[in-house]
Amino acid sequence: MGFLENNRWCCIEQYVRLNTPGQPDGVLRGWVDGQLAFEKTDARFRAVDRLKIEAVWINVHLGGTWTAEQDYHLYLDEVVISKQPIGPLGREK
Repeated sequence: MGFLENNRWCCIEQYVRLNTPGQPDGVLRGWVDGQLAFEKTDARFRAVDRLKIEAVWINVHLGGTWTAEQDYHLYLDEVVISKQPIGPLGREK
């Protein structure tokens, strides 16, 4: 789990809960097509309560330390920001 397939649309969903100020109890979770692929429940994002989530930034990284030998392309569609889970939509056949 955790790897994406080429030439196939997938649903990536993320959840972030800020920590209690000064406590390592923040949460990061990530799902691929509805399956939990990543979870961290001891994140420390902030030390004071006045720091909040004010923006969302989509950053794509092709992992590793090597240099890509060719161009890679990624298509993003139907980006949603919500306070509730959305989950994967029905797939076209």
